Amino acid sequence: MQKSKKISSTTKKKLIFALSLLLILLGILFALEKRDVINLLSTEKSTSTDTAKTTSTVETAQENFTEGNERNPGNSLNENEGSGGITDNNGVFSPSTDTSEPIISSTGEISVYSPKNNALITTGHEVSGSSTLPKVTYRLIDDVSGVIATGELSVVNGKFSGFVSYVSSGKNGRLDIYATKADGSEFSNIEILLRLN
Repeated sequence: MQKSKKISSTTKKKLIFALSLLLILLGILFALEKRDVINLLSTEKSTSTDTAKTTSTVETAQENFTEGNERNPGNSLNENEGSGGITDNNGVFSPSTDTSEPIISSTGEISVYSPKNNALITTGHEVSGSSTLPKVTYRLIDDVSGVIATGELSVVNGKFSGFVSYVSSGKNGRLDIYATKADGSEFSNIEILLRLN
């Protein structure tokens, strides 16, 4: 008889403990429901129309982000905005162009002879190289405005060339020469660091 009283007492303790845990869990769920952290009791889907809003007072920041001009990286206020391009010379470059030690893309499809890395360039500087592709794409970047020019250069008889022209208040920049696939993705990239004059 004594043995069954022990089992009964142990069972009661376990039952009380289990009920206490259940009540605590229900209390937590109720508190989370009350604070709108979870939604256990309602079968309706949320129809909240709240949208993220900015607290910025900057002129280009709208509350709903649906108005205004396209945002450009870098110099968003366009002060000292740079511009430029490369005039295609259809693969004809100066006989004095140094073709030794070209910068070669990882795929080997593009080689750039000029400009060299860390070269000081001015308007009229020649861009030249060779490629097994029908054309190459360029991107000229300065350290004030960001991208100031993009375009393509024709590859004629395995060579491409052109003359840079730019206006920039930047002192440093970069010339990217690369190829693009039909989907717009880039490959065979070369990045050349420049000093701008």
